[in-house]
Amino acid sequence: MVLEAKEELGQTIVHQLKTSLSQTLDYFSPLAGPFATIELEYNTSSFFIDCSNAGVLFVHAAANRITIFDRGGGEEGPRFQRWFPNGFAGLFGFHDFIPPCLQVRFFHFTKESIANLKTKANAEVGTDKISSLQALLSYIWRTVIRCKNLDPVEETNLFLPVSAKSRLHQLSQQYIGNAMLGGVITMKVKDLLEKGLRNAAWETNKSISSV
Repeated sequence: MVLEAKEELGQTIVHQLKTSLSQTLDYFSPLAGPFATIELEYNTSSFFIDCSNAGVLFVHAAANRITIFDRGGGEEGPRFQRWFPNGFAGLFGFHDFIPPCLQVRFFHFTKESIANLKTKANAEVGTDKISSLQALLSYIWRTVIRCKNLDPVEETNLFLPVSAKSRLHQLSQQYIGNAMLGGVITMKVKDLLEKGLRNAAWETNKSISSV
């Protein structure tokens, strides 16, 4: 009876995990597409998510007669505990979140184009700290805002997800999963467009460095 109860509990947990994953993909539909690669010229490759709604692979592996105590000689198994950064209340839900319509656009930037953007941004600022990614993100930000024809005095924001694993000193080395912090750059449309690539790229660099 005990063994049957454990098996029933295990199946319930698996079912809950699959249901939770399925519901999450309703909000983040690109994650339901496979990761694809296209070989390009100059021995370069382009990586993208094929938004085909193909779904994701869910694997449930069972290791009969093996417990966490069989991991290599220790008397106690691993200890897991919930942990949140100081001042953070905990998990948040998406009950009131309405996913926007997904619009897909593909742009290809050659290796030379990205290198030129990086060189241009660093030369205009007089530094060598602006990365290729920061220069490219700034270029895309300015291009998108220019196409929207917004009021020059309106504020526009660029949100930058930044990996927090190397930045959160209180994060345990046993932490499992992703850790992310967010940097937000706010700028008036007029300043973003009229002050050139250097201004946007330098603000992007400072925002990431300050996280």
